[in-house]
Amino acid sequence: MRVVVDTNILISATGWEGNERELIHHALNGEISILISDEILSEYLEVIHRDKFSFLDRKKIKRFILLLLEFCEVIEVKTKVNVITSDPDDNMVLACAKEGNADIIVSGNAHLLDLMKWSGIRIITCSELLKEI
Repeated sequence: MRVVVDTNILISATGWEGNERELIHHALNGEISILISDEILSEYLEVIHRDKFSFLDRKKIKRFILLLLEFCEVIEVKTKVNVITSDPDDNMVLACAKEGNADIIVSGNAHLLDLMKWSGIRIITCSELLKEI
């Protein structure tokens, strides 16, 4: 199963135990493939270094980033998507999913979840995917 994860999923997996971290463990065990793009990775890096996340251990963040680069498939996105106009940054997730032939997008973002399905790709929450694995 090829899965694109939104930035909020990566942030949660970095700093907290829970469904998002469990999803990462499933990827590490080879049960799913996680796809990310340079754009998603850049947004993750920008967000995780915001002041509101300064309480997170920087060494753990660095290890998590290295882990992401090791087990995630980085998709080169060539296509621009303009589906979500209320928050255009969310379109990078759709573009990554389309270019990477993803089966599912996992997100906690209402703009994405409201679509439910786009271009044949299901958009679900982390807990919904974990029920399927």
